[in-house]
Amino acid sequence: MNLSKMEQSYIGVCKKASWVALVILFSINVAIAGGFNDKLKAALEDVKGKVDEYLALDEPLPAPSSLPDFASAWHAEYVLEPAFNSHILKIEAGQTNDQTIILVHGLGSLASQDWLAQIPVLAKHYHVIAIDLPGFGFSRIQKGKMSPSLYAKTLHWVNETYAHGASVVIGHSMGGAIALRYASDFPVDVKQLVIINAAGILERTAFIKSLATLPLNNSLLSDELRRVISDVQNVSDAWLESIAGGPDPTAPLNASDTAWSLLLSDTPNINAALALVNDDFSDVVRKIAVPATIIWGRQDGVAPLRTGEVLEYLIPASRLYVLNDAQHVPMKSHAQVINELILKELSYPPETELSAEPVDLANSDVDLLCKGKSGVSYRGVYRHITFDNCSNIRLESVKAQSLTLKQSKVKAKNLIIMSNGTGATITQSVLEITNGQITAPIGFQVSDSRVDVAGVSVVGTRNAISVEEPSLLIMSLSRVTSPTYKGNAHGHFSMEKKTISELLLIQK
Repeated sequence: MNLSKMEQSYIGVCKKASWVALVILFSINVAIAGGFNDKLKAALEDVKGKVDEYLALDEPLPAPSSLPDFASAWHAEYVLEPAFNSHILKIEAGQTNDQTIILVHGLGSLASQDWLAQIPVLAKHYHVIAIDLPGFGFSRIQKGKMSPSLYAKTLHWVNETYAHGASVVIGHSMGGAIALRYASDFPVDVKQLVIINAAGILERTAFIKSLATLPLNNSLLSDELRRVISDVQNVSDAWLESIAGGPDPTAPLNASDTAWSLLLSDTPNINAALALVNDDFSDVVRKIAVPATIIWGRQDGVAPLRTGEVLEYLIPASRLYVLNDAQHVPMKSHAQVINELILKELSYPPETELSAEPVDLANSDVDLLCKGKSGVSYRGVYRHITFDNCSNIRLESVKAQSLTLKQSKVKAKNLIIMSNGTGATITQSVLEITNGQITAPIGFQVSDSRVDVAGVSVVGTRNAISVEEPSLLIMSLSRVTSPTYKGNAHGHFSMEKKTISELLLIQK
């Protein structure tokens, strides 16, 4: 196969990324196979008594002796918050303005300084509060798991103590996830949300897979090269999924607050990141009752745009803006655009849109048959859809009575299937669905396949999802309704001759 210089360069970058990922994954696999969990448990038991005595101390660390140098018009001080019993840095600007905005940063040492381009602009019209979360920037931390739930309690205290009533909360990356948790746990505190490139949220396997995704949207790539890259990605995804489905090396940490405090209190980025990816946001997102503006950089290699699309789909009064050339921190790279968007959205918040008129799929007589094709996209209303030996297929806003995949790889967004039989039959295939609804006597019939769904509701009047041959099912922020189970579905399930309802009942 003759490759152009651009294609050769592209493959070179992909190879480098793949090798780095392989080394990391191999290291993780060796650690798991080497009995990491057992060794960790034994070590923790040896020191548990002494550590418990040490961690029982309730005295907070003293506040740092000096404050960072900020604009003279801003008021900065150290305050002692109760959730972590930690001294944190609090910055206020525009104190005479009525409406309060709370800015919540993500991972990294800069903390509230990530908002330096936003604070002076917003403070002209709003009372702005920015804090360094416990463990980050100039703040201190005592002990414990730095979870979104605990950080939400910190924000609650900040709002009660310093805000002028219910606040607008703007969160970036991990801060976006914390803002969602805060609005869910303390709804009276929050008037409006602005979520920027929120990290986590999806089930952790789906989130990790997104970090290793090879882009296929370069129009200069040949069809043959697209198929090769798609095959490589398929192998990479399968490996990541198998690793994620193995023993969880963080299980002892999650089971013991003592272990978590001992090993992770001095490493706030790891502490907070692990707590974030282990959190389940299924109920959180569905409880959001305030307007939410969602802003995303399309080129984000940390937090996939898929997360933003699911948030917009599940939050009733929401609006998604995608910045095509932005990456993970658009507040810095696209500061003016972000500032203008925030000010506009605060003046004209998103409203709940009326539901679209239902489509009568029974009247559709158009079938879609794809055989041996690659890199094709479809949209519209069909009766039956069949993919046979097709790869890199995309479905956008498709409605159908049934979907059948045989040895194919398909990504679907905003998919609706309403069937009188089996909604989706997936055999030796890979299917990813972002947002949608499957309603049928049997929602999914899966065999020797991998299925990844996010923001999807599966209603099976007889059975929601049934698996025959060994298959993998990844579910993020989804719902399952069947005769035996009704509720959230968020997890990583290796299945054979089982139904998803059986596993969800055990998990519950």
